[in-house]
Amino acid sequence: MKRRLGLVAGAAAVAALAVAAAVPVLAQQAPTRAGTAAPAVPQVARPIDVEVFAQAPLISGLQLVDDGRKIIGLARVPGKTDELGVAVWDMNNLEAGPRITPPRNNIRFQGVSFLDGDRFAIFANTPWTGNIGGCGGEGEQVGSTATWIFQDYVTNFEMQEFDQPLRPRVRNDDIQRCINLSTNTSVLNRLPFEDDVVLVATLNERLESIAARYNVRTEQLTEVMSLAGSWGHGLWNGRTALPMLRERIRTESDGSNTFVTELRNPQSGQFEAQPALDNPVRERNTIDVVGFDEESGKYYVVTDRFSDLARVYMYDPITKKFDAEPAFAHPRYSATGVVLGSGREDFGRLLGFTYGAAVGEVFWVDPVRRNIQQALERALPGRQVTLSSVQDGGNRVLVRSESSRHPPAWHLLLNQRELKLLGPERIVDPNTLGETRLEFFTARDGKRVPSFVTLPAGWTPEQGRLPAIVVPHGGPWARDDAGWDFSGWVQYFASRGFAVVQPQYRGTPGFGRALWLAGDREWGKAMQDDKDDSVLDLVNRGIVDRNRIAMHGYSYGGYAAFAAAVRPNGPNAGPFRCAIAGAGVANLERIQNELFGASRIQREFQGDTVFGLDPQEQVRNTNIPLLIYTGDRDVRVPPFHSRDFYRAASAAGKNVELLMLRDMGHQGNLWFPDHFRQLLPRIESFIKNECGIQPGPIRG
Repeated sequence: MKRRLGLVAGAAAVAALAVAAAVPVLAQQAPTRAGTAAPAVPQVARPIDVEVFAQAPLISGLQLVDDGRKIIGLARVPGKTDELGVAVWDMNNLEAGPRITPPRNNIRFQGVSFLDGDRFAIFANTPWTGNIGGCGGEGEQVGSTATWIFQDYVTNFEMQEFDQPLRPRVRNDDIQRCINLSTNTSVLNRLPFEDDVVLVATLNERLESIAARYNVRTEQLTEVMSLAGSWGHGLWNGRTALPMLRERIRTESDGSNTFVTELRNPQSGQFEAQPALDNPVRERNTIDVVGFDEESGKYYVVTDRFSDLARVYMYDPITKKFDAEPAFAHPRYSATGVVLGSGREDFGRLLGFTYGAAVGEVFWVDPVRRNIQQALERALPGRQVTLSSVQDGGNRVLVRSESSRHPPAWHLLLNQRELKLLGPERIVDPNTLGETRLEFFTARDGKRVPSFVTLPAGWTPEQGRLPAIVVPHGGPWARDDAGWDFSGWVQYFASRGFAVVQPQYRGTPGFGRALWLAGDREWGKAMQDDKDDSVLDLVNRGIVDRNRIAMHGYSYGGYAAFAAAVRPNGPNAGPFRCAIAGAGVANLERIQNELFGASRIQREFQGDTVFGLDPQEQVRNTNIPLLIYTGDRDVRVPPFHSRDFYRAASAAGKNVELLMLRDMGHQGNLWFPDHFRQLLPRIESFIKNECGIQPGPIRG
């Protein structure tokens, strides 16, 4: 089905997207970046305007297509500061900027993915309200749900028409509704040895998940295999378009469950059981098969079975054994995966290993990429440099750079010597921003816990102690990093004279198995102590004023803010003058019942870990001002959590406020410009007025 989404707009109106002149990168005295001098000494922080975060990014999500003729991505629509369009750059005329196609009919573009030839997919969301019924997914099974549904389109570089060939079209309205609600199309493998064909995951007309070949020329979708049933498939082979592994859950005689993995034997081509990869659900080990080495016939496996930090091991599917020593291990951080060649020339070749440090890092094995990485880090000092796409033997490289002080920017490296700045995603003076650092503090029970700390630019201890905002991450099985914070929560408040603290409290993955498991059954208890102790460490170091501390959390972090508000007074009382709870879990019992009650596997894997303080039961103990906010289209943590807590607290005469944000979903890609404009200034006002916390350092 084809539909027009808008006319192609010329990019001349988007002056910020003009390509900067190329500068030499690999010269001995390489400049720091195109058109700039060496970084200046950080200036005193000055408040960042909310529009820096509210407006749509100038560009984002760029991809260099395989033949090197085009760059595709998203870009701000000319004259529309809040709207993203689909953008195409012509490599032969980069200075002209991109051609941009705006969306229509409430569609919000979220990203693009190159397919083959001149075709690429566009992913978008559309607001929807109705009865989900038996279609699955998140939302109310009875009654009406306000949510966002996923959309996918396919177009070519001219972008005159968009169609939806990756999902079936049926005559039955109920089935079509389920298809629209349930489809989450993705590209499984680009199949480098087949012209015009890619492998995608989608649904068929029977609402079954399938893997299918999509021919970009004929627009024909051909089912390869069903992904429904007891086996889950992954690690698709770019030569054969077949999965290299399959996984299922086996119920043991004692009623417990085990994740079971079978691998394709490279000699016979058949799947075979791999007992060494069996992973009891309750043990929660990381055992991720992340790649296949054609030369040795072994698989790359990321696991923490043999150490606290995850490492990469080679695993032999024939002998059914791990190698004695890891192929890659970092002394301080967990490994996360491997980088393998995906083109015809380097298919399957080991290029590097990835690991999670303060930001995600790559240890390059490939000398070409290693040399390019090192040269770019010299040219762009203080920034994380990501080689987004490497083509033509390294002579054409799409580069993304960022740091806590530098919004993401996109560059093009040509012939390993000339670096062109395609443009930043946002414009802000980095010299007025504070640097986010990974630090460690000692919790009250002696545990060493990581934390990210951002101080205002130019602050010195002589100026006096700072107010602080503790921002616990969501999840809780997630983690922060020291990169650019798109939400604005870090730099918006650091630029206003606050220390911003992001504790990686126990229950956080990525910093070792012991820290992760230490969060089990500690919601509102030891997990909450870590949040208190992270900022009290800065108090003890003379950085933070003990009497000017607030908490702002979202999702699980919103739960932490609820918990901070109801924790009893006395020796275990938190240090907070007030709290802001965004899309927070307030009712622990309902989360346990709704998220884990229906799934025995989820209950065994995570359900027993979610125990501790229930804010809804303790609502009458609310003892600090509390600002609550949530989105009316949030189906991950439904608004009833915020509403019910607010109503009960208000009835008890507590100082609480509820802010309901229209059309906001839970995930960050469902936060839109008006949400930032409403939220950031309101939090700032709440902290100043209701909490009585004034920004900036105070001596004494």
